[in-house]
Amino acid sequence: MNHEALISVCIPTFNGARYLRETLASVADQTYKNIELIISDDNSTDETLAIAESFKSEAAFPVIIYNHSPGGIGANWNNCILHSNGKYIKFIFQDDFMEPSCIEEMLFAIEQSNEKICVCKRNIIVDGNYQNNDDLKRWLSVFGDLQKNISIHERNNYKIITKSIFSDKRFLEQPYNKIGEPIVGLIDRIVFEKTGLYNTSGKQFIDYEFWYRALKNFDFVFLEKHLVNFRVHFLQATRVNERSKLNEFPLYLNFVEKNLKEMLDPGIKKKWFSYFVTLKRKIAYRLRN
Repeated sequence: MNHEALISVCIPTFNGARYLRETLASVADQTYKNIELIISDDNSTDETLAIAESFKSEAAFPVIIYNHSPGGIGANWNNCILHSNGKYIKFIFQDDFMEPSCIEEMLFAIEQSNEKICVCKRNIIVDGNYQNNDDLKRWLSVFGDLQKNISIHERNNYKIITKSIFSDKRFLEQPYNKIGEPIVGLIDRIVFEKTGLYNTSGKQFIDYEFWYRALKNFDFVFLEKHLVNFRVHFLQATRVNERSKLNEFPLYLNFVEKNLKEMLDPGIKKKWFSYFVTLKRKIAYRLRN
């Protein structure tokens, strides 16, 4: 393995004090040591920055903390990338944490497969407030295993996700995100240079919108190991958006229509885009009246 490759671990933060120490500890415990940590904070009012500064004073690697004017979660993600120096970008969010071998195993897979992106599976860590919750059980049945309904290829002893998933008849069925949250990826900087940064206009679909833009140009090497831990709790952004009944599916369909439509299965085009045309007409009617 090339231990000279610098990995930029990126943590966008906002009032993340509750779990941040565990997240930071997982960065310090990585078996791959050539890392820097970029923290971009959206004006936190809790102990987030104090925790980050304390960690910085003891870390054995560079820790750079930036104050960022809030402009949505995508803008904060992008600020991390723009201030990073590494050949590879590794996101981990303030609620979540990595297994110790996460970066080492993902980097090894990229180098051995000659791909530019590695993604892995994630463990779901359930906050105590959600135990025995019926809504959580339904959520887990759909979103617990995001790759169960996609076709994955084999190449050089590795599993590979390609843009052929767009032509799968199940592509526009839930879960719409067939890859995972940004924390499941290790991404070569060249991907952002070719694909662009995260879309700042949304809240819920911006992670898989980015994955699908990237997938048009890059195959992903896929590790079935659970190398990251995704925490589900009452205060996380996804749960807040659900309670506010945020629905970005029309935005997502608009993205698919503009970027992926020609790659879709004919049956998907007929079913979903007849629905989409009807939806746009309803929205236009409401705006006029």
